Parts: sequence; structure tokens; C-alpha cells
Amino acid sequence: MSTLKNESKSCGGCLQAIDHSGHLTCSLCGQNYDLHCAGVTAQCFGALTGDRRAAWSCAACKSRQPKTDNTETPARAGEGGVTMRRGASRPPAMDMELDEEAGGNNAAVGARIDAVEARMEAAERRRAEAGPDGAEGLRRTVEELKLELNERDQEALLADLEIGQLPEQKGENPVHAVIVLATRLGVPLEERDVVFAERVGAPPAEAGGRARRVVVRLARRHLRDELLRAARVRRAVTAEGGGRVFINERLTRPNRQLFHRVREECHIRVLRVAVEHKPDLSRHCMLLAEFKLKKEKPIPRWVIYRPLKNILLEQLNLDLNAIKWENYKCIQSVNQLVGALTASVRGLMDLHAPLKRQKFKHPPHPWLTDTIRAMMRTRDIYHKKYKVDNTIALQDSYSTGK
Repeated sequence: MSTLKNESKSCGGCLQAIDHSGHLTCSLCGQNYDLHCAGVTAQCFGALTGDRRAAWSCAACKSRQPKTDNTETPARAGEGGVTMRRGASRPPAMDMELDEEAGGNNAAVGARIDAVEARMEAAERRRAEAGPDGAEGLRRTVEELKLELNERDQEALLADLEIGQLPEQKGENPVHAVIVLATRLGVPLEERDVVFAERVGAPPAEAGGRARRVVVRLARRHLRDELLRAARVRRAVTAEGGGRVFINERLTRPNRQLFHRVREECHIRVLRVAVEHKPDLSRHCMLLAEFKLKKEKPIPRWVIYRPLKNILLEQLNLDLNAIKWENYKCIQSVNQLVGALTASVRGLMDLHAPLKRQKFKHPPHPWLTDTIRAMMRTRDIYHKKYKVDNTIALQDSYSTGK
């Protein structure tokens, strides 16, 4: 039975006096509980009907009831089914168990933090040893290793040749074709001098009918050098079909790309590009390109100018004084005044320095300013005087001007 009367009753949970907010009475044990210990808010307490208040039971009585498969059983008031009294402390055994568990957790967390700190210190130590340029140093090391591999690959090809534009026939013997070509160049070869000779590249059907290049490895390096030397002397050597044949040393893929890059960057005709391995250049090789330089003829240009040096100042002053400048005062419009003055000045210039059209075959020299031209004239004057008198003073003046 529940009531809101202000009677002197004590709470069965906290053992304190029940205030004016109301209380509930357990239907099983008959003890009174204030709303806080009962786990009921004032709003819910006001919504409870008389039958539900009369049937209410405390958490302790509910915990002693046998468990049944009743899904409508209300939730327990306390955590873990235990209602703690206000102001009461936990049992010592529970505190000891909680302390031991917390101590174990703290030790595990501390060990993990120490491990993380150790890893961070090791990473910082490695970074300090590598220095600020660690990544750049690794990048340079990788580039050096790539260069070294390329140099070793090129050294393995020192006895190889590449023959381009050699006509390809079905069922041919590349070794025989190389021996015939070497004989035309004046370098006798035998079959024992050729380690192997084979075609490389895309088939002619896929390359637009272009013959694949022939890769040749000779038994001795001096034979390769003789063939290259003879090919440079006889550049117009042809195959059996009549087409020109190109003989070059075999290059690695990076060197071949550099070879083609040189030919693409040069806008002039490249006769030959060769790679020479010099022991004096450490692990580097020299790329030699032979060009055919042809001096371009400058395009003639026509220049229209006024020869101001030929103006006679006295006659020009007379013509200027002959102009009736008083007539310009009557002109009110600024545009008309400017037009009239421009026509008068242009007429004078056409009379004393008419326009001339001259053809120049040499390119202009914009770096030759008036000051430089005056110094050149002074130099020429001293040079002429030095040729006539041949004195030390004139020689010094000519040298200074030069």
C-alpha cells in the first residue's frame, strides 16, 4: 500500500526519514522506500494507479523470487541487482578485488606506453643518424646504382654491333649476311669470328615493311672497332638490294634513348652519334655527335629612312622663317592645328631629307649603340695614324681604343 501522508516513517533502503515527496510500500516485505531508493521519479509516481502502487515490490524481494521466463519483469533498480544504501560503503573484499584489477590494468597500460616510447625513440634515433637529407641520400644512391648497372650492361656489349636497313629475306642466314657486308667494307670475317647474329625487333608485317635490325656479337673487340672504322670511311655502303646500310655499336636501352634524344633535340642534320668509353672519365662515357653545320644566309631586308645628315641647316632655317606662323593662330580646333603643323613639318622634311629605301644584306647589330660606334671610329683614327707615324704613343692609344 502506498500513501502520500506525512507520517514519521523511515526508508528501508537509506534508513533516513521520508520527506514530503511520497513513498512506496513493498507488497511483500511491507517496508517503506522513498522515491529515490525505489528508483521511481516523481512524474512516474504521479502516473501510477492505486492498484499498481499496491502491487509494487522492492528490488530485494524481486531478487529472491524464482526466475521465470517472464519478459515483462521490470528492470532491477540497482546495478547488478544490488541496492546500495546512501552513505554506506562497499564491502572490503569488493574494494580489494577492484584495486587488484585496476592495478593489473594500470601495469599493462604502463607496459604498452613504455613500448611505444621505446619505438618512438628508436625511430628518432634512426632519423637523426640519417640526417635531414636522408631521403635525398637514398634517392641519390638509387640513381648511382642504376647508372652502375647501365655501365656494366654497356661494358658487356663492347663487342656487339647493330646493323640497320639490312634487307630481310625469308629463311636467310644472318651470319652469312654479316660476313658479306664486312667483306664489302674491306674487313675479312670468318664464321668463327661471329659469336651470334640475329634479328631483333618487330616483324616487318607489324613495322610497316621495315626490316628488323641485326644484332651481331664478334669474338674480339678489335674486329668491331675495325668494322666501325670502315663504316665511317665508307658511309655509302649498300647491301645486295641497293639500299644504304647503317652500322653502329650496340647500346643499352638508356643509352639508346639518350642517342635518340640527341638527334631529336638537334634541329640540324646529325651525321653520326657514337658512344666512347674512356677509362680517364671514371665510370662515365662520352657521347660524340657529328653535325653538318651550314651557315644560314641572312634574308635581305628593305629599310625606309630619312638621311638627316644631309640636311643643310642654313636652308632649313630660311624655309622655317618663310612659313607664316601667324596663320595658325586663327585655327580654333586643336585637331586642325595639329594637322596643319604636322603637314608643314612633313613638307619641310620631304624637301630637305626625302625618304629613301635601302636594301641591307647583313643582319642588324642592335648591340652597337651610338657610344660604341663613336669609340670604334676613334679606334680607327688612331689605327690610321699609327700606320703612318708608327710611334709608341699612337700604338698605346690604338691599343686602349681597341
